[in-house]
Parts: sequence; C-alpha cells; structure tokens
Amino acid sequence: MRILHLIDPAAAGGGPCTLKLLSETLTRVGGRHDVLIVGTTDHIALARRCGLTPIGRIRAPLNRPTLAGSAIRRVLRHREAHGGRYDLIHAWTTSAAASAVRVTPRRPVLASAAAGSRTIGRDLRVIARRGVPVLAATTATRDRLVGAAYPDELVTVLPPAVDPASIAIQQRRLLRDSWGVDETTFVVAHLGEPGPTTDGEHALLAVARAAMTGKDFRIVIQHRAAAPSKHVMLLRAGLAQQIVVDERVCEPWRVVAGLDAACTLHRAPRRDDTGSPELPGPLLWAMAAGVPVIAEQRYADEWLVEGSTGLVTETGNSNRTAARLLDLFDDAACARRVGAAGKVLVTQRFGPDAFAGRIAAAWEAVAGKREIRQEDHVADVVTVSRQTTDVAKHGTTR
Repeated sequence: MRILHLIDPAAAGGGPCTLKLLSETLTRVGGRHDVLIVGTTDHIALARRCGLTPIGRIRAPLNRPTLAGSAIRRVLRHREAHGGRYDLIHAWTTSAAASAVRVTPRRPVLASAAAGSRTIGRDLRVIARRGVPVLAATTATRDRLVGAAYPDELVTVLPPAVDPASIAIQQRRLLRDSWGVDETTFVVAHLGEPGPTTDGEHALLAVARAAMTGKDFRIVIQHRAAAPSKHVMLLRAGLAQQIVVDERVCEPWRVVAGLDAACTLHRAPRRDDTGSPELPGPLLWAMAAGVPVIAEQRYADEWLVEGSTGLVTETGNSNRTAARLLDLFDDAACARRVGAAGKVLVTQRFGPDAFAGRIAAAWEAVAGKREIRQEDHVADVVTVSRQTTDVAKHGTTR
C-alpha cells in the first residue's frame, strides 16, 4: 500500500506530538509512505527532529484552499508519475483533509481530528460531503463532531500513543544543569501544543504563587508563552529566577526526564467553538517518564483519575494549581506514587505497537472502502487507571 501523509504542523492537532507519533508508527508498519509538510522550512526541520523524512513542503497556506489544492495536485502528479498511484491520503488535520478532497474527488482520504468544533466546522461540510472517515483523538472530539452533525458511523476514536523508549531518562542531570538547577529544586513544565500566551501566563502565575511560600520552584516554558506583560510583573516581584525558557518544551520527549511535575493549563474556560486542541499527547509523554501530572477536569474525564494517575485542577484557578504543586512538593511519596501509576497507565493503554496496528487496520479499511471497526480500547482507559492506584511506590524522585 502506498500512502501520502499530509500534515500542517501549525494547525491544531498537527504539531510535534503528532509528527513524533507518525514517525514512531512508520517504523512499525509496512507499505510505502510519503510525508508532505504544509508549512515553512522551520516545520520541515521540526519534522526531521521528530524522526520523519518529508518529501517536501507546500508553501501555500491551508486557509487558502485554492492555492493549497493546486500545490497538492502538482505534488500528486509528480510523485505518482514516478512511483505509482497513492492508495490513500491520510490528512492529519481537518484543514488538510478539506484541501485534499477538493483536488482528489475520487481518491480515498482519511482525516484525523483533535480540535474544537470551530476548527472542525470550518472544513466539516467539505469532508462530510465526501463521506470522509475521521479518526478522533478523544471521545470529546468525537462527541463534538457528531454534535455538529457529522455522521456517527464515520467517526472512530483512536487515542494517541507515546513510546517511553524515546525518552532519554539518563539525560536528567544534563537537562537540569542546562536549566541551572540541582535536585533540591522542584521543576515544573507547562506542556502542550503551542497556544495562546495567556495559557503560559496562567502557568507562570501558579508557579509564582507556589514559590511565594518560600519553596524552591522553577517552571520550564516556551518563549512565546512568556508574555512580556506578565514577565515584567514577575521581574518586579523578584520572581524572574523561577522562569526557565526552553524551546525544547514543545517537544516534550526531549525534556520530561528532567522534570518533577508537568501541567497543561488554560487561563479561562474554553468554549466548544474555540478550536482548542484536545490532544493529551504532551502530558502522556510526561506520564511515560513517571512524572506526576496536573491537568484540568476535561482531561480527567477521559483518562486521568484524581490522586491515582494524576492531580486535577480547575480551569483558570491559579491558586488551586499552586496548591496541587505544593502537594507534590511536600509529599515526595505521593509524587512517586502518582508518577508510577501514570507510567503504568501509559504503558498499558497508550503503547505505540497497539496504535500502529489499529491505524494500519484503518488505512486498509479506508483504502478498501470498508467501514473502520471501532475497537473497545477507549472506554476502559479510566478503569485501567483506577487499577494502578496500588502500584509499587517508586518513580521520579527529586
């Protein structure tokens, strides 16, 4: 089977975790696979760091469907003239899928979705008209698709996967040296696909509040999340030393070995139409390293159990988040227990081998114009996580 993978790293659900997931998958499946990047030379470099070898990139932005469609058509014509017809196009974002179906009306297309209904809705009518099957990253995404009148039988839930073998646990000391901290410092990272600066501000505030108790905290954050206004405020408060700016945090498998905790936070509640990514991938990488995580209820509803595989906080409540950080700082045994339980959950339910088998089956089904079989591998995630509460008390230490 020959498949063209179309990925827009700047779109919701097309970022580093998805690129890494595709890389891990392609090492485990057969067939011929070409990866086409929609974006800039920086996105090509990102894909290569994630282990992919793209055949090229499309310069036209996907929000200009006519231009993007023309570029896709040219790539298809050239590649198929030399290597034969593609059996399937897998578009890893809904915007990429909409562009693909506009120029390939008779070719099988499979879409992946991992965002709120505004992002999905923008292209929903186009791909629904073609009857494009969709792989939803979470049940929340699936519910939003179906709620937006996408045919239920065309939506299959396929959670992401992470490979703990990609995490260089032995790099912990090197990472912490690069951040200027030792083992007495509690290091937290704000993980997630690049998002609004206000989300980074919220994480900074939570760590600042925890540090005001006199405890030694640091937060590792990407540059764009360190909003100037909030950064200035922290400088004036004498807390600038709590901030470590490291762009590697966008590729979580590169930094999680050096962390004591990880979080994914939002400053304000997200409405269903915000286009907010629903991928839990960044936190799954932290859990795979045995790092305890703090997440919002919308994640807990699906794959995290309070006090067992992670700690739950409230959206926009930096005081509550700071309290959860202090819980982990003050109770090392709890931190080890939660981290170990999270690692067991990821190992059991989010392994790359199982994901590769499921997505390969989806490719075969769509290329053969058959319905994708929905496996019962999602509903029991929380059940499995509850069973990890009594795991051996070992894991990440400070």
